Amino acid sequence: EDELAVVNSPSSPSSTPQHPASSLGSVPTLLSLATAASVQVIASPFPPPVDVENLLAKLPDDVLVNVFQATLSASKLTERSLEKFERTGGAQTLRLIKQLKLRTHGVPGVPVMRDEFLGDKPRWM
Repeated sequence: EDELAVVNSPSSPSSTPQHPASSLGSVPTLLSLATAASVQVIASPFPPPVDVENLLAKLPDDVLVNVFQATLSASKLTERSLEKFERTGGAQTLRLIKQLKLRTHGVPGVPVMRDEFLGDKPRWM
């Protein structure tokens, strides 16, 4: 009984209370939450409520690389978002884009239907 009392005593290291976060598993950091939110805004097919390029330009280069890599790993990189990263990217981001050999192809223009009668005017004009 004396050994049992020592094991269950408050001074025993096994009975020290654990930090609440350690019981939750891994707690997301502010950086990981901001990165996840940035990926969602960048990859959204709808126009964002904020100027994304202006916000990306203000991020430190290491954070921007983190957002770029998260966008890649989430398979959310589109031509539009790659262009945003190229325009606002720092040296590390641009180097990573170059190393991965990513490039944007110009969006093809609207095909123009010409008619002999109309000359150079498209049909819808």
